[in-house]
Amino acid sequence: MTLPASPRIDCHIHAIDPIRFPYSDDTPYRPSGQEIAPAAQLIRVFDAFDVRHALVVATNTGYGSDSRILLDTLKQGEQGQVDFGSDVIKLKGAKADAVFVYTNEEESARFLIEAKRQGLSTPLFGETTLLSQKVVELAGSAANGVRGHVGLSADAPVPAIQEFAKKFSARYKYWPDHNGIKGYTAVYLVKHVTEKIGKFDSKAMKGLTLTPDEAPGILKEASWDQNGDIDRASFLAEIVDGKQTIVETLPKLKGGKSE
Repeated sequence: MTLPASPRIDCHIHAIDPIRFPYSDDTPYRPSGQEIAPAAQLIRVFDAFDVRHALVVATNTGYGSDSRILLDTLKQGEQGQVDFGSDVIKLKGAKADAVFVYTNEEESARFLIEAKRQGLSTPLFGETTLLSQKVVELAGSAANGVRGHVGLSADAPVPAIQEFAKKFSARYKYWPDHNGIKGYTAVYLVKHVTEKIGKFDSKAMKGLTLTPDEAPGILKEASWDQNGDIDRASFLAEIVDGKQTIVETLPKLKGGKSE
């Protein structure tokens, strides 16, 4: 089939993703099968047919007045670079020992897919974003073999983090990423400091070191210096069979109470 060369605009689409955004218990109709359209799938269709603009419409089918999936889809629509073909060609010609990939999640997935398509054999390295759960989901098997440093991981060999990940997955029906862990621990950090001094004061967090025994929601020992920068153990990881696998634990830069 020959497609017209002119750019396209989709004037009415819905995003439906019961995995990441489960239907409420009182939802009368639950779309399934071919009715389901996650944002990642929509973006792939747009890329294939050169759709540059789209009007995303909230649907009461499945979600009622819940607009979280609509807002998430709009955010993912800020997609950045789409075609990495020429970049991969240049990398293959450069004969580098390694490639460090540093971009957003959607672009990271597109790069990995293109790298696999062109047979790029150079080892690929990155940081938390490149090895994130979202990139793995979007890139599929193209993410296998990627290595890098991650500050937080739901797959970390830390009992409190593993317990958190299991409870999160059971409740929300998907595996949490580093953002979920950061959001959870941040709330408990504020809770601990506020209860300790009787008021909220961000400056009181400077110079503080907390362990899970002192503040269980912290999940793992962490310290904050006088500038508010955090120091905690981190990890070297690799994507193996579509899953982030921790290969080494790196200690805190300045040591800690448990060391």
